[in-house]
Amino acid sequence: MTSYSERPHSGWYLPAFTSELEAEVTPLEIGTRRLVAVRDGTGIRVFDADCPHRGAHLGYGGRLSGGCLVCPFHGRRIALGESTGRLSVREHHVIVSGEAVFVRLSDGAGRTDDDRGLTRALKELETTHPLTAAVVRPVAADPALIVENAFDIDHFTEVHKVPRLRGMAHRDGDEGELVIEGEFVMGAKPGNTSGPQVTRARFLARAYSPGVVVTRFGPPGWEQVIVTAAVPYEGGGCVARVAIGVRPEQRGELPLLIHGSERALAEDAAIWERLNPRAVPRFDGRDVAVLAYREFCATFGSPASESPAVESPANGAPPTGSPPVRSPSLGSPSVGSLVGGSPSFGSPSVGSLVGGSPPVRSPSLGSPVGGSPSLGEPASGEPALGKPALGKPALGKPALGEPVALGESA
Repeated sequence: MTSYSERPHSGWYLPAFTSELEAEVTPLEIGTRRLVAVRDGTGIRVFDADCPHRGAHLGYGGRLSGGCLVCPFHGRRIALGESTGRLSVREHHVIVSGEAVFVRLSDGAGRTDDDRGLTRALKELETTHPLTAAVVRPVAADPALIVENAFDIDHFTEVHKVPRLRGMAHRDGDEGELVIEGEFVMGAKPGNTSGPQVTRARFLARAYSPGVVVTRFGPPGWEQVIVTAAVPYEGGGCVARVAIGVRPEQRGELPLLIHGSERALAEDAAIWERLNPRAVPRFDGRDVAVLAYREFCATFGSPASESPAVESPANGAPPTGSPPVRSPSLGSPSVGSLVGGSPSFGSPSVGSLVGGSPPVRSPSLGSPVGGSPSLGEPASGEPALGKPALGKPALGKPALGEPVALGESA
């Protein structure tokens, strides 16, 4: 498959949840890009982390003072964002939606073409489906696989045991995003003898970048929103994050949804981490959506060059401060606790749409996550929300033309 580069792309990332950025200054990473998140009177802002004096990482030991970051190496005051001064660091685009912090690396020219409609989509979710941190999981695999999973139609039936899929077709979205839509046909919840024996759930996923896909999933009138994202580690692997959005009247179901997402992601990771990266794929007609996703990813460019000069930590001692928001594991530092495993959805694990199969639920059914194709009971164990980590994705460009429908899956 086309591999992600460790170099960042020009689209959106989900490198952290707000719970990971509680300090005034926090280091972040997106592949090879070193960043620093700052909490000031205006909210959360993200900047290049390399001090322009001599390259020290401003996220480790740097402190906020009078609207500047004071470098931990030589004490230089570094201006935040555009400045007429000699020492400043570039600011990047940030959207905080519920508990999710989205970042798009700026090229310094004010580009907006690679937003692909995510800003508008998140604004709509603010009032209807506010996002809750659900899953943070390191994955020892190419980050390209995480979001691509939403377009890998046959994996839903084989990996997540969704009984049947109908009308799955991809198309280009109105704002440059890539869309896939269809229907999951699920069995009834075990033990249900009086209710409907079949539940149909709409599946509508929109990839806004190589690393962020937003999925609406569920029966009409009872849809949940699942945001699945991947950020690469420098050196290989990635961290997957899942956020879940529900309406106020559905919040009691969050524990089941989170648990379902965790299970779905675990099912996917068991496959991803054992793929042979040297194998040459032999795609066929049922892989058209995957190929369209790869083409979509190729339409994203690289942001501006890495940040200017850099300082290195000084005083002969390791700089203080928390590690960059990454993921707990894969040998990378982790900030905070893993958002309790991976959260998930209530129905057949569409959980983190992060490749998991979307859970189909009806207003009161549990979440058949994983195993059983019908709205079964969630696996035991209390899901817990935790803290996220960081990463980055990259890949291809949108396929043009008529949407391709892949018939029904047995």
